[in-house]
Amino acid sequence: MLRFCGVFASDHRHLKCAVAATCQGGKVGDRPKGRVGVGYWGGDEVLLMRRPVGAESGIVQMIGPAIGNHVLFGIDDSQTAQFRLESTSPFRFRNYLGLVSVGQIKQKDFAERLLFHVPEYLARDARSDLPSELLFLLYLSYVHDLGRIEAPRIAPGMLMDALRSTLMLVPKLLDGSPPPLALCVGNGRHMVAAAIGTDLWMRSFDGIDPCPLCSEPERTVDRDSRFVRHRDVRVVAFAHHDGIAPAQGFAKLPPGQVVAATSTGEIISRSV
Repeated sequence: MLRFCGVFASDHRHLKCAVAATCQGGKVGDRPKGRVGVGYWGGDEVLLMRRPVGAESGIVQMIGPAIGNHVLFGIDDSQTAQFRLESTSPFRFRNYLGLVSVGQIKQKDFAERLLFHVPEYLARDARSDLPSELLFLLYLSYVHDLGRIEAPRIAPGMLMDALRSTLMLVPKLLDGSPPPLALCVGNGRHMVAAAIGTDLWMRSFDGIDPCPLCSEPERTVDRDSRFVRHRDVRVVAFAHHDGIAPAQGFAKLPPGQVVAATSTGEIISRSV
């Protein structure tokens, strides 16, 4: 399954610093196969970077200047993963980005049954027939039903309701036997996440002290150690990571919870 992380920083200028401080320094790994994708909000558009695992850049280096307060990235470095642009998460629709990690689905008519609930204009946007992308479109269909998919601003509670509806429908599409499923979606202001049948992890803290990206901790003959602190930055991260803690400081969320990091850094939790 896809490993993913969504990272929020209350000050977008320090978004890269938040990633470096939260998710093992934004390291990807050195396996020869697989893919990594990063999505964030820069300027007036959503920006995506997708590369094979093993390329020279880590997550932090793939993030450019951002105006949104969060970044989503996914890593699939399983032995069977091959790099294909259209199948590399996160997926995008307008100002929405989505990460979906889903186990094996054996039901042959799953796509047909799912797309019955998706408006035609959303279905046409699909670039693959992967269950992960189709589930992202299903989530967007619920935002559409709320009448807010075109709105520049939407309450975080509405995004959570759409995610809860997605999780409630999936067992019905699979006759009550859903595979492990974890999702994380952002719209540039709010970030929401949930999981069923697998673990979802969260970490939150105030202040990046010291910043692992901006500091120079090693002392040399010509330079003293230099530590940079961003004390006013609030950081929230949601992660799915193969059933184990993604990094030090993460705590496992209770099963059946939909969580959100709002544009102010407030954490909201609701039951599915």
